[in-house]
Amino acid sequence: MPFKILHILLLLLLAGTLQAQMMEKFSGTGTVLKNDLAYYQNEVAIHEKSGTRDKVIEALVNLGTFYMQSHDYTSAIPCFKRLIVLYQEANNHSAMADMMINICDAYRALSDFPHLLEYLQEATREYKKAGNENGLAKTLRSTGYYYLNLSLNRLPAIPYFQQSLALYRKLGIQKEESYLLIEIGHAYMLSQDTVQGLPYLEQSLILSQKIGNKRGMANYYGIMGDYYFRMPVNIPKALDCFQKSLSLYKEDSNRIGVAQVSLTLADLYVYSPDTALINVGIPPSEKYVRAIESAKKGYQIFKELLPESEWTWPLGIIWEAYEKAENFDSAFHYHKLYIAVRDRATGTDKQKDIVRLEAKYEYEKKADSMKLQEALTDEKLQRQLLLSKQQQQQLELNQNQLDLTNKENNLQHLAFLKMHSDLENERLVKQQKEKEIQLQSVRVKSLTQQNLIIQLNQQRQWIYIIIGFILLGAGSMYFIYRSRLRGVRLESQLIREKAQQEKKETEFQHKLADISMSALRSQMNPHFIFNCLNSIKLYTTQNDTAAASAYLTKFSKLIRLVLDNSRNERITLSSELAALELYIEMEAMRFKEKLSYVLQVEKNVETNYIEIPPLLLQPYVENAIWHGLMPREEGGHIDIAVKMQEESLLEINIIDNGIGRTAATALRNKTSKKHNSYGMKATTERIALINQIYKTGASVFVHDLVNEDGQAAGTQVTLQIPV
Repeated sequence: MPFKILHILLLLLLAGTLQAQMMEKFSGTGTVLKNDLAYYQNEVAIHEKSGTRDKVIEALVNLGTFYMQSHDYTSAIPCFKRLIVLYQEANNHSAMADMMINICDAYRALSDFPHLLEYLQEATREYKKAGNENGLAKTLRSTGYYYLNLSLNRLPAIPYFQQSLALYRKLGIQKEESYLLIEIGHAYMLSQDTVQGLPYLEQSLILSQKIGNKRGMANYYGIMGDYYFRMPVNIPKALDCFQKSLSLYKEDSNRIGVAQVSLTLADLYVYSPDTALINVGIPPSEKYVRAIESAKKGYQIFKELLPESEWTWPLGIIWEAYEKAENFDSAFHYHKLYIAVRDRATGTDKQKDIVRLEAKYEYEKKADSMKLQEALTDEKLQRQLLLSKQQQQQLELNQNQLDLTNKENNLQHLAFLKMHSDLENERLVKQQKEKEIQLQSVRVKSLTQQNLIIQLNQQRQWIYIIIGFILLGAGSMYFIYRSRLRGVRLESQLIREKAQQEKKETEFQHKLADISMSALRSQMNPHFIFNCLNSIKLYTTQNDTAAASAYLTKFSKLIRLVLDNSRNERITLSSELAALELYIEMEAMRFKEKLSYVLQVEKNVETNYIEIPPLLLQPYVENAIWHGLMPREEGGHIDIAVKMQEESLLEINIIDNGIGRTAATALRNKTSKKHNSYGMKATTERIALINQIYKTGASVFVHDLVNEDGQAAGTQVTLQIPV
């Protein structure tokens, strides 16, 4: 059923294309046609006698247009052919091609498709001569429609569509370009070549969306809906495409398109499997109700806009839907209506043919009556001459037949003699071959016996040789197998011993690294406490009891966190940041306005789940405070940023605006009391041990920051820890 629908739609599209070209030509004449055949016939006769060629052309165009509008296509064709001759005399190739397109439209209406194709090709040649690219694009497209709709093989249509597409692209007519892309893709789809068809359809959709061509988008979804309709598993996709096409036709106010898609949807409801409809939320009990409702919408539009001969399609769908729904009364009603419409359409066509023939007869009768008397005299003379000529030709024909009969008899006799001679030769050759075959058979028997004896002897020798090789090979394989088995066993024993040795070495190295890690953690804890006690000492010397109390409270919390964290090889990032923030607050209280800080943690960092080694960040912050910020009279600022550089890579940046590493080194060398960074050194060693034990890639990068003048502006420490 979907193919039937497509065939009807494509035929309508072909008709519309040719008729649009014809009406485009007629619309330029500026002539208001009357309802009188005799008027146009007299107009042609008058201008042929005394008028100019342009007047004759105008009169013939009016007469041909009248015939076409009266559906008298048989009479219209001679008018257009006479116009072609007149335009040829004027060397107007474009006008000649236009008249050929009009003839194509007449032949299409008469279903004379061979002549239709002939004049399409002629029109194409004339448009080429005239250099009329717009007209050439239309004829190439119409030729493509011809092969697409009237041939079982749709592939010949594609080159014509592609040539037309190239011309429309050259002319910059994007709307026609979008239609050509649809037609090429549709031709491939009808030829079961979806691999090449789908890209063209996708291009047409993109272009139609770009230029706002709703009809083009509706055509695309209609074709894709039909493509999915052929596959029961894709009924949901087909329904979605048809609904999109229907919506676009409504937006474009294209009622014919709305009617066609409504009828197609009715077919989908009727012929889709129940399981497919259930998947899109349509119960089987509603399928025929929806089909009838959709088909009646299409039927109503057809009744308003199309002639009665086109109503059979929707009536047939309604009738079948009622019949499948077992509503036989309604089915019988619409079936009768379908038959009546079909019969009236057939009778109307016949009546039109009779009227056209009668009108043609009257016209020819009037035209011939004026020349009847002159023609009678000429006819008598022509008949006498013709009779005499016929008698002479009959005599010559009789003589030729007699000569031909004699020649045929002679040829038959010669053929008989030749056949007899050939048969005799064949008999002799056959006897000679039989004798040779008998002699050869005797020789063959003798040679066969000799060859058989020789073959038996050779086979016996080969059997002995093969047996010897088999025994020799078996012995060799046995000894090779024994020696190889010994080698494999020895090699396997060596591999096991080597693996055990490597395992012992690995366990030893792992225990050694664990001992080193424990030593480093025990080294860091007293070092960190030493730095904190120095801070408390400084506060007590200033006799600031409130600050000392607050400082001791923070210090006790910090000591508890440090003691708890130092017992574990890894702690959560939130615990490490809490200890770090306590340390910085204590240092900020100590140095007051000289130290400020900002700690930022991005939202995607899960601090409660990410684990890192304890006391990993504090030494770098301590180093920034003591060696970077404190040498500055006005103090400084520290930014600590925690983020995920990648999905499994934690990055922590510690940035200060201190004096920089070069100035700090020079300052330490000048002062007698040096503050050595035991914590940073220990932390660096810990990271190396962690990488060694857990095979990770944790790393630390230290960058010197400079300002626009190239002077030191601080230090940035970047820690990257795989998590």
